[in-house]
Amino acid sequence: MISPAAAGHLESLQKELETIYCSHCNERFLNANDNNNNNDELNDTFHDLKRHLNSYLEKVFKKSINVDIPTVKITANAFMKAVDKSLANLKTDYARQDNIAFYRAIEQNCFRFAAAKNYHETLALSKLLIDDNGNARSFDEFKKLATSILETFRNDWLRTEYDQALITGHRIADYRRQVANGDTFPTWQYKTRDDGHVRPGHLMLHNMKLAANDPAWRFIYPPNGWRCRCYIKPLSEAPPNLSNGDKAIDLLRSTADTKGRSEWDNMVKQGFASNPALDGVIFPLQHPYWKEAPDDILRKASLLAPNNFNRIYTSSKNTGWVDVHQSHGKQELKANLAIARILADEYGEQIRLMPIDNTPGVKNPDAMIITKNNELWDFKTPVTPDIRHQIFNSIKQAKRQKLENILIRISGNKPVEIIKGFLDIGIQRFGTIRKIQLLYQHKLISVDLSLLKEKKLNELLQFLKDAL
Repeated sequence: MISPAAAGHLESLQKELETIYCSHCNERFLNANDNNNNNDELNDTFHDLKRHLNSYLEKVFKKSINVDIPTVKITANAFMKAVDKSLANLKTDYARQDNIAFYRAIEQNCFRFAAAKNYHETLALSKLLIDDNGNARSFDEFKKLATSILETFRNDWLRTEYDQALITGHRIADYRRQVANGDTFPTWQYKTRDDGHVRPGHLMLHNMKLAANDPAWRFIYPPNGWRCRCYIKPLSEAPPNLSNGDKAIDLLRSTADTKGRSEWDNMVKQGFASNPALDGVIFPLQHPYWKEAPDDILRKASLLAPNNFNRIYTSSKNTGWVDVHQSHGKQELKANLAIARILADEYGEQIRLMPIDNTPGVKNPDAMIITKNNELWDFKTPVTPDIRHQIFNSIKQAKRQKLENILIRISGNKPVEIIKGFLDIGIQRFGTIRKIQLLYQHKLISVDLSLLKEKKLNELLQFLKDAL
């Protein structure tokens, strides 16, 4: 039996979500061309959550967490896959920092929302640890009850949230495209699906035409609620008077639901009297998940977002630049940034210093080099003054990390010592490593590993002498 405390928390949240997740609009929006892909992606998400379930429940049982990072990542990544169906091009639009910043805002919103969701999951589960008599439950009993509660969070609710991310991404892309073509299509027409599953307030706007530059689009551009399937049709005809926008909002104010609330009031209360294409928000901040979610949890979730980068350096010599993720390792930031700036200045490289990911089995490379087809590289700046040990220690560490590409910043021009360092590793013992580069001062040298493997040491020695 679920404890009254857990039941109360879940009942309160369930009551709010059943209200805002719009049972009237009971079919979910899935693009006809994407049905199979969307179901596959959600099934993958459900599978990943189920695979991680026991680990998550053990941490809740031990009272060691108030939010579970792997669960947050799985959930947020599902939301971002939905968003990326329409907006993936923005995250690599390096010529437009405003587009990258907009995408980053959306990504952070999704990760923070996923963390807030998991916070409430964990809070509900923590109330199951003690039974009605004040006795601690066994793990097996706790797991049985917890699994029942998670069915609510992770089936219909998660599916609704995924669909909302999907449709909001579509509408953001529509808006951006329609604004760009505003001269050709100066009139926009509000459209519903008109299929019996439309909110009465939205149906009042069906086929209404507004000027593309009408201020009302700041507040009524779809989606205008959870599961809202409304959309905008651009027209080439002359635009109507701007007063039409005021009429549209008045219609929303005049349409009441079964509880006597106007559609406009519902939109304001739920955070939909807005335009996600202008605000960079997928999940409105009025959602119940945000309530009581601690700021430190939301801040940590922001750092989990893969594209949470800031432009730290732009080369004055060429097109090179360096972006740094907010959770890049602080201890190695200075050394990695020094390498990245040299590569940006001298070789025009565009580099992103990556976040730390403590997930077991993750390789954790230091950098993504955009100008090398997004190759992942690890930067090594050994502290030992011995060149031989610089090479040996760097490669040994990279092998342990199972990295493929490493750049070693060496402190001296000593080709013989460099080769000794390679030989200390063993000619055929480079593990997963495929590429090695050496950086000496501002000189970047690509080492031909085949010369080592084929024991052409004299040829390699001469190459290093010439290159250094």
